[in-house]
Amino acid sequence: MCGFSGFTGQIASREEILNRMNDKIIHRGPDSCGTHIDDGIAIGFRRLSFVDIEGGGQPIYNETRDMVITFN
Repeated sequence: MCGFSGFTGQIASREEILNRMNDKIIHRGPDSCGTHIDDGIAIGFRRLSFVDIEGGGQPIYNETRDMVITFN
């Protein structure tokens, strides 16, 4: 099963913290990793691929990149 990480708020070193969080859950998804960091949120995703190994990278953005989602 894939793994998710993230937090909200204005925290110093957000990218470093999120990457460390994703590293801690690598066993949940060793096939790929994705992150999104915005003003008030940081989300991460670890992917375990069983189907559609070539596609399915996350986070997923809408056409204007003003909305983002990560899911399993």
